[in-house]
Amino acid sequence: LGLSQAGAVHMSRLGFGFEDILRHYYTDVDLVELRDYFEMMEVQLSWEKKGFVLNWTAVLGPEQGVEQVTDVLAWSPDGKFIAFGTEGAQGGLWIFDIYGGSLVKVLAEPVVDAAWKRDGSAIAAVSKVDEDGLRRLSVIQIGTSLAAETDSFPISVVAEGIDIHSPLWLVDSDLVLFSQNGMIYGALDGVSIPVISGARTPAVSSNGRQLAFSRDEALWFYQLATGAAVKLDSVGKIESLCWSPDGKYLAAAAGEEVAVASVITREIVSRFPGRSPIWSPDGCFLAYVSQQPGGKAEVRIWELDSQMSAVLASAEIDDIRGGVHWAASGRQLAHSIDGRLHLMGW
Repeated sequence: LGLSQAGAVHMSRLGFGFEDILRHYYTDVDLVELRDYFEMMEVQLSWEKKGFVLNWTAVLGPEQGVEQVTDVLAWSPDGKFIAFGTEGAQGGLWIFDIYGGSLVKVLAEPVVDAAWKRDGSAIAAVSKVDEDGLRRLSVIQIGTSLAAETDSFPISVVAEGIDIHSPLWLVDSDLVLFSQNGMIYGALDGVSIPVISGARTPAVSSNGRQLAFSRDEALWFYQLATGAAVKLDSVGKIESLCWSPDGKYLAAAAGEEVAVASVITREIVSRFPGRSPIWSPDGCFLAYVSQQPGGKAEVRIWELDSQMSAVLASAEIDDIRGGVHWAASGRQLAHSIDGRLHLMGW
């Protein structure tokens, strides 16, 4: 430790203890007993053995012209780009090239949801149109526009309404599913038709064979090939659903809680405080945002086998609702818990 010895001595003579002196010279630090420190290091070592050794980080914030990043984060399928939403005067949907460093705005309206098409050629985005709650679902054709470094992206409007959310692309298809007014709709070639009544928050498994949705605080599994449906009660008011890559588990964001459900046993296998859950590409971990007392937010990872969790990042926040998203490689993670875009790699 390096500090002013004369100043430390002077503070001690004024009656300040060693903790007060250390906190004076070193702000934003935690003082712990050596026993507790070694316990924390043992936990950290166990996660490092699982491969979580941070190699690099990058931040996009006001210095780079990026402000008020929201919880809308979406990596492109190839992991080369990340789409993210912002609020305020520069509100809209942006795409950042993590290798080339270019940054382009593709939609000039604040967004609440965004989903890449499986081949990376388009993004389905839900934006806020006005202060009265009107929302618009648009399909933005990305194609080769990013490589051409153009600011022009063809946009088609799919739907408008008060309650539009949870857009997703059906596997190997141009069909977009979304939720509106308590129904799940399908949109193709500018035409939208109702698919499932009394349902919200659609989510399709990675193999395209299973559809999950919520209805009256219950979780439903629906086999697209056979039409068989299974209900799981008492999950809560579900805001989003995320399939594990193998299609065996579903992570549900219900308020400020994450519920992990087994599709095989039809049971909730774990519940813990958090939101915005996203599975790692290998299906072994969940990344999520956890709100802590005193205005602190954490990015945490939860392991399916051990059901243990660890902190990857933390920040003091002020009415910021950040999100987290995993890249397809499994070696990169993005989060926005402090209103800036953070990229982490290991």
